[in-house]
Amino acid sequence: MTAPLHEKGRLFFQRPNRMRWEYFEPESKVFLYREGIFEQYYAEDNQLIRSRLSGEDSGAEILALLTGEIKLRDSYAIEAGPSPAALKNVHSLKLTPLQEGEYSSILVEVDDRTSLLIRAVFTDLAGNRTEFLFKKSKTDVSLPSKTFELKVPQDCEIIDELPPSSPKKDS
Repeated sequence: MTAPLHEKGRLFFQRPNRMRWEYFEPESKVFLYREGIFEQYYAEDNQLIRSRLSGEDSGAEILALLTGEIKLRDSYAIEAGPSPAALKNVHSLKLTPLQEGEYSSILVEVDDRTSLLIRAVFTDLAGNRTEFLFKKSKTDVSLPSKTFELKVPQDCEIIDELPPSSPKKDS
C-alpha cells in the first residue's frame, strides 16, 4: 500500500467563476481558474500549463460543486452519506455520478451551522481517493482582482493547450 500524499494550501474562491488554489507543502504550485481558462503553475518545474476547462475535465468536478454550476440532482444520484461520528453538526451526502466519468462517487460533508463545505472525498473508478479538507473558511471577504492573476518568472516554460483563436473578420 502506498503512503498517502498530504498537501497544504489555500483556496480563494469568487463566484461565479474564479478560483485560485495555492499549495505550499510539499511543493509550491498554483491552480488558477477564471472564465473557462485553467492554469497550472508548478514552481519546482518552472512550468505553466494553460487549457480550457470543460465539464468533462478532472478539475471541473470540484469547481462545479463549489460554484453551483450544476444541479446535483441532474448529475448525481444523491443519498445520505455516512455520519461522521467525531463531528457534530455535519451533514454528509454521497453523490454517485449518473453518467460514467472519472469518479465512482463523491462524499461531501457540510457544516449544518454555516452551510459551508468542510470535506469532499472523490473516489475514482480504481478505488483511489482524493480528499479535500476545508478549514478556517471565511465568507464575504473582499478579494482584490490580482488574487486571480498569475505571475510567473520570465523564463517559465509555457505549455499552451488552448485552441488557437480564430482570426477576426473585417466588416
